[in-house]
Amino acid sequence: MERRLEMIHLQLTRQCNLNCWFCGQRKNSALRDGKESMALKTEEWLGIVNELDAAAGKKPSVMLWGGEPLMSPCFDEIASTLHERGYRVGIVTNGTLLDRHAETVPDCLDKIYVSVDGPEQLHDSIRGAGTFRKIRENLLAVKRAAPLLPVVCMAVLTEELKGQLKEFFAELSDFPVDEVLLQDMIVLNGREIGEYKAVMEREFSIEAEAVESWRQSGEGNSEMEKAGFRLDEPGTHAFKVRYLPHVRSGEIVRPCLSPWRHLHIMWNGETSFCTDFTDFSVGNVREQPLEALFRGEQAEKFRNLVENGRNPACRHCSWGDKECFYEL
Repeated sequence: MERRLEMIHLQLTRQCNLNCWFCGQRKNSALRDGKESMALKTEEWLGIVNELDAAAGKKPSVMLWGGEPLMSPCFDEIASTLHERGYRVGIVTNGTLLDRHAETVPDCLDKIYVSVDGPEQLHDSIRGAGTFRKIRENLLAVKRAAPLLPVVCMAVLTEELKGQLKEFFAELSDFPVDEVLLQDMIVLNGREIGEYKAVMEREFSIEAEAVESWRQSGEGNSEMEKAGFRLDEPGTHAFKVRYLPHVRSGEIVRPCLSPWRHLHIMWNGETSFCTDFTDFSVGNVREQPLEALFRGEQAEKFRNLVENGRNPACRHCSWGDKECFYEL
């Protein structure tokens, strides 16, 4: 398949002002306890933008995320620079700090993905008291400044939320939301984690620690496979709703295109193809140019693994069927 960089994720920080129980970064000590001195500085992020400018072909879209990207001291300058240079820029945020960047967000972003975990009571039980209303206030302010800026609400489909979807959609009707994405919580059983670790060790000599953050208790099928959830949209609402399951069932027609279309640059410069499963790295941006990382030996080896269906983590992906990564 053609190797064409269409999207790049910049993990501006791994820090977050919230502490959600299901967050893979929160649960994973390997990610949580790293030295902050290893984090990329503003000038290094700008150097990455310069490399993208110099690359041939259409500019990739850029997604800023974290942690909470709005906590990064780099955010305003990076977002403004990308916007000024003609990139389409999105953000994945918990929404509570949007008011601190009231000028940059409406002017420099092309799409906002905000996490909301259910009706107010459920959401606040996960994210903290008052966060539901704070997100609503911040999004209303953003929409007043930029009425056409698309807002997508992302919700982890916990067991609690499954029983409260009608109430959730009703309360979201007061939000300026254009679309709602329901996603399963990522969980891997012991067998899948064992397979993944064996593959990482055999193919890349990697001791895969980060994957443990997605382990569920027990050794049976994942909760997603057992649930067999089907979306029936209750009520009438102005936004559209999509359900993106974390299980790719049946015969997979083609592998995930992410290794051929996407790069994920982590907070410390390590670079991979996936934002959820981060044990693997093709290398560090401090040591090699982006083009060399994207087309290098490690990258090709990983693509071969995915193309031949030998990466167990690829069975648990909401974006495995994504066709065009230029779309934010």
